[in-house]
Formats: sequence, C-alpha cells, structure tokens
Amino acid sequence: MEQEEAWPETLKRIRSKFSNGAGKWWWGDYLDGRFLLARWVRENIRGPVLDIGCGPGVILSEVNRGTPKAGIDIDREALKAASSFNPGAFLAAADWKRLPFKDKSFSGVVLSGVLCGSLPREVKESVLAETVRVLKPGGRVLIFDINREHWAAGRFNQLLLDYGGLGTLLGDHGIAIRNTVGWNPLPSFVWFLPRSLKARIAAKNHRYKYFFIPSIILSSLPGLPYLLYRLGRTPLFRSKAKSFIVSADYMEN
Repeated sequence: MEQEEAWPETLKRIRSKFSNGAGKWWWGDYLDGRFLLARWVRENIRGPVLDIGCGPGVILSEVNRGTPKAGIDIDREALKAASSFNPGAFLAAADWKRLPFKDKSFSGVVLSGVLCGSLPREVKESVLAETVRVLKPGGRVLIFDINREHWAAGRFNQLLLDYGGLGTLLGDHGIAIRNTVGWNPLPSFVWFLPRSLKARIAAKNHRYKYFFIPSIILSSLPGLPYLLYRLGRTPLFRSKAKSFIVSADYMEN
C-alpha cells in the first residue's frame, strides 16, 4: 500500500485510541477511509498542521511527533477528548468560516468530512477560502469525504460532491489534486434495514449508522486493504467508491 505500517497495525492502534478515550466518536467501520487518511497525515505533512473539524482529535494525533499542530471544532466535548490525545496542541471551539489564525500559518490542513452533504455550496466555498488563507504556498490539503455517486451512501444527497465536482471546487480555490483513492464500494450494514429501525439506531448512537459486520472480517484478510487501495486509484473504481481520500496542494495565484 506504499506505506510502511501494515493495515492491521494501523487498525489496532487507532481503534485502541477510540476505545480508551473517544468511544462515542468511533467510526464503526473497520474499512473506513479515515484509517487511510490518518496514515497520509503521518506520512505527507511536514510542518505546522491544522485539522478543521478535528472531533476527538484521533486523526490529529497521528501527526508526526514534534510537529506543531492545531485543531478546531464546534463540539466542546470532542475537543476535551482531543486534548488528551494531543498534549500541547492548540485546540479551540471556532467557526470553520472564520479561523482564528494568521495568514500562511500552516504547511498542512486536514478536512475530514468537512466538505460534506450537510453543508450548502456557499459554506463549502467559505471553508475553502479560509483554508487557503491560512495555508502557506505549496501547502498540503488532505481530505476525506463521502462520494455522491456511491450507490448507497451518497446518490440521494445532492449536497454531496462527486469526484469531478470536488476537483472543480478545489481548483476554484487554487488547490490542485495530486493523489486520490476512492475507498470501499461496500455500504454499511444499517443501510439495508427498514427506515424506521435506522432512525431508532441513529438516535441511540450515531456510530451504528456506519456499522458493517462483514468489514470486521474483511479488514483482517491479508492483502484486502492493499487491493482496495490499488483498485481505488483506477478511474472507474474511484468514481463509484463510497468515499474519497484526497491529497492536494495549494498553489497560490
């Protein structure tokens, strides 16, 4: 998979963080694309990094030791968990559209689920405008988001982006995609349940919305994550996968 650490080790280590201090925010899917995003954060950002919408700070905690880092979120409870995973980091409750940082403060920005289907286009534009304001020229942007073209996860939500739409949106802000993996074509287990039952599950605990029993087994199969990674770099698979993991660079105009 072009990374040094094997998938089972990544899975075990990150799952341990959730179970020890952020169980409420566990992603639920053992093949979730954010595991790959966490690896990219560790391997692709050199210099001060900002996680916009950092949640409990698990992905931010994957940044290389000694690298200055900051995270913002509107969930103060999540930020409290993030502080335990990221001692010394700057963490604050702040508006994504008005970041409390000076221009050109960061070498990297992480957007995990930020450019999502719950945000109108104009809000996505505002978030990216702030992203490039705080990025240094040549800075790296790492993105995880749901694909509108996925047959189960996204096609009924027109606020989501497909790959072409994501590229256009980023390009309008001077951000050029360098590497993309379309991750995992499988829907969550809960997607197949009756709507009334899905609503009850979601109300009880949000993480079950993403729970997919076979992924627990599939994630442990030797070579499967590598296969998904290789397939996810092909245009056809990338266009129909459940989510995108994107590495892009900001080229100042």
